[in-house]
Amino acid sequence: MSLLGRSRARVHSVHVVLGGLAGGRVAAGGPGSPRASVLRDLSIVTAIGIPVWLSAIVFAGVAMGGTLLVRPTLKRVSDRHLGPRLALPGSSDGLLGSRALTLDAVGDEHHPGHARLAGERWLAVTDEPGGVAPDTQVMVVEVRGTTLVVMPFSGG
Repeated sequence: MSLLGRSRARVHSVHVVLGGLAGGRVAAGGPGSPRASVLRDLSIVTAIGIPVWLSAIVFAGVAMGGTLLVRPTLKRVSDRHLGPRLALPGSSDGLLGSRALTLDAVGDEHHPGHARLAGERWLAVTDEPGGVAPDTQVMVVEVRGTTLVVMPFSGG
């Protein structure tokens, strides 16, 4: 059997295998079909004499190498051209430094109380030893979720 005959036999066997893998979903037809394109590429590989399994390993290696080597470089270039990420301050940042009035005794996280801020009742805690008495002017020093961390307000 000549070299050309062996190449055709390999392409035919690859055609049969690909036909089985495709499950008959791809029409075996015209030159523009995906199946014809795969067969044309495989016929080039088999005509050179490279085993199909070796070409698959080379393909996987080139694809992985491209992903691992090119992607980080493109990301750095993209980040440099796009600039820093937009940082949006949370809505709770506007509460820091605000004055509130304690409605009941405010203690640590295990003994929270309530404070009225901007006409609304908020859960409040304090880091002050002994806590804060009711009806005391306090200042918001931190916001933890929906809980205000307050300290007694001293000053005019």
